[in-house]
Formats: sequence, C-alpha cells, structure tokens
Amino acid sequence: MGGGDTTGVMMTQGAAGRAFLARSIPADAERALAVASAAGNIALVLARQVPFVLDLTTAVIDHRATTANDPSRHRVVSSVTALPFAADSFDLVVCSGLLHRIAAPLPPLREFARVCRPGGLLLLSDHFGDEDPQRAAEQNAIERLRDPSHVWSYPPSELAAIIRAGGLTIRGVETMAARSDVDEWLAIAGTTADSAKLIRERLMDTIADDRAGLAPQWEAGRLTLTRKIAWIVAAVPGGAGTP
Repeated sequence: MGGGDTTGVMMTQGAAGRAFLARSIPADAERALAVASAAGNIALVLARQVPFVLDLTTAVIDHRATTANDPSRHRVVSSVTALPFAADSFDLVVCSGLLHRIAAPLPPLREFARVCRPGGLLLLSDHFGDEDPQRAAEQNAIERLRDPSHVWSYPPSELAAIIRAGGLTIRGVETMAARSDVDEWLAIAGTTADSAKLIRERLMDTIADDRAGLAPQWEAGRLTLTRKIAWIVAAVPGGAGTP
C-alpha cells in the first residue's frame, strides 16, 4: 500500500492480530476507542495496555460479546458516521473487520481521524481483495453468498487511497494469508445450506485457475481457502513527527 513496510506474517489470524496490537499501541496512549472490535476481543487486549478503553458497538455489525468485568473498559452504541465524541478525544482508534461491510468507507475514516488527536494513531485490520478486477468480482460474490452483510473487500491500492483521502498518513502495513477450512468458515458466518452448497461448487470450479483469488484446494479430504488480511498503522497529521 505504500507509506510503510509490508511484511508477510504466517501465524494464526487471532495470534497475529494480538501481536500486531501489542507492538503498535503507543506507550503513552491513555484513551483508546475500539470500533467493531471482533466481538470485544480487541477492546480486551487494549484494556491491558491503555488506562481508558471505550468499546464502540456500531449499528453496522451485530455485536454478541458481553462486557468484561473491567473498570477501564466502557461500551456505547453509535453510528460510525456520527461518533458521539468531541474532536481529539482519543490517542488511539482501533477498527477491525468493518470496512468490508460499508459501501462508503470514507465518512467513517474521517470520523475516526476527527476524534483522534493530532499525532494519534488509527490501527485498522480487514480482509483485502485482489487487485485484478475480475478476481475481485468473483471473490466478493462468494463473500456475499457467505455473508449478506459483506459489501466489498477493497484491494490494497484502493484501501490506501481511501485512508489517505480520510486525512491520514500510512505509517506501516503488515499482511498475512490466513488458511481456513471452508466448512468452518461457512459455519462462523451462519451461511444457509443452499448458499453453502453454491459456494463449495464455485470454489471447486476455481481450483484450476484460482479466478477468485482464494486459492482453494483439497487438504486431507477437506476443502480449504486462503483470505488475505492487512493490519495498517495510520497517523493523524499534526502531532510530533507527523506531517
């Protein structure tokens, strides 16, 4: 995406995400906002390192987590396009798995930048799409069959452009290819039986040419696929060391 080093990280997705957070949280961060935080998991990680963490349950995602018994962690419900906070309220904003569910990601990114102080950081994680338009179209069609709330997995170049248009400076990018068992992947999303059947057929039909960019293959009698994930560090301009 430019603006930072890109490193392939071969770990489980959850472990890689926790490791990324642990090394990316500024030591002096005192107030953090977790948005769409993977059923509260990210907010729990943040609460170990940041004195005050606000866990934002958005109107976009169905959050099923219960609030942990942690006095440093608070929860509110809000729209990501109109956050109920004053400008410069947080040192750190973390957003996980949200952008692919939003048709217009620029307004939320601008809101994240607004509520984060100058020099503060935005940590983003999400699946990203293929740069090839035909592969991207097939990939996203399969994703929408699996989860109707899926809108679009943005390719790296488009994601970088959106982040910069939101007034942020990209500091660094890490990526990984997460291999998943297709049946487990479908079960997590609660995919209907009819849609699951169509997805398996489409994936098997792309094994030879990988035209969906998901690299499906058979492993020990199980159909598997690969989804690519990016973790991005972006800074709000105006603080020390930022343009």
